[in-house]
Amino acid sequence: MIEKCRKLPLLGALEKSTLDIDTVPAAFLGEFQVVVAWDVFYSFDTDRLIRFFDKIRAARSSLIICSSQIIGPLRGLSYLWKSRLYGYAKDCAAGRLRDHGYKCSLGYYRTVAGRLGLECHLLSPPPPWPNEGDSYFFIRISSPEEISNLAPVT
Repeated sequence: MIEKCRKLPLLGALEKSTLDIDTVPAAFLGEFQVVVAWDVFYSFDTDRLIRFFDKIRAARSSLIICSSQIIGPLRGLSYLWKSRLYGYAKDCAAGRLRDHGYKCSLGYYRTVAGRLGLECHLLSPPPPWPNEGDSYFFIRISSPEEISNLAPVT
């Protein structure tokens, strides 16, 4: 993922590293104006997501989520249909299949962020990755005050 981030003009010049987001202290995150997470939150349950969003809030930072796992109505219906047809939910619950997170919508992230007084905004999506067909979405999570302190991201 770090290699993919290096290829994006928007993220090319930013410092990049991998972190264990369960153990990273909010004080460390506070050293950064923006924290970027790539395709990790789709596998989080709501409580784990709240704990990390709370660190972002405490750090007075902003979080940019880059994910190909954001659903809209058609993708959600497709997942439900395939889940019933192939038994995804049962296999995920039994630990035989990793949950791909197609249940995570922009509304879900807004609801979770809102519990902590944070705002959630969909940013302009970049074009699909060449030769891969993946479409990624960027979502910004931050407090209303932090949004006003940031330069616009496009």
